[in-house]
Amino acid sequence: MYCKEYNEWTNSNEAVSFSIASLSHELRPTQTNDEFGCEGIGCVGLYKDEDGLLLLKMKSTDDIGYELVSYRDVSKILNVNHPK
Repeated sequence: MYCKEYNEWTNSNEAVSFSIASLSHELRPTQTNDEFGCEGIGCVGLYKDEDGLLLLKMKSTDDIGYELVSYRDVSKILNVNHPK
């Protein structure tokens, strides 16, 4: 699955299954959504912390299988690595 943001950040043209921004609006603080992940950015789920900050569960090799990275940080990294 690929998200709308992946295409926007990387200037790709993958078939889109969901939008992180739309799913984020449905999450309340401390809620998780593990139903959607984006292969393109390595995201395996979403989490909104107690302050309302959206964090992406980024695939990793540690015991839990992911690390939490802010949505903003991921977008900055991808926009720098794939300038338009």
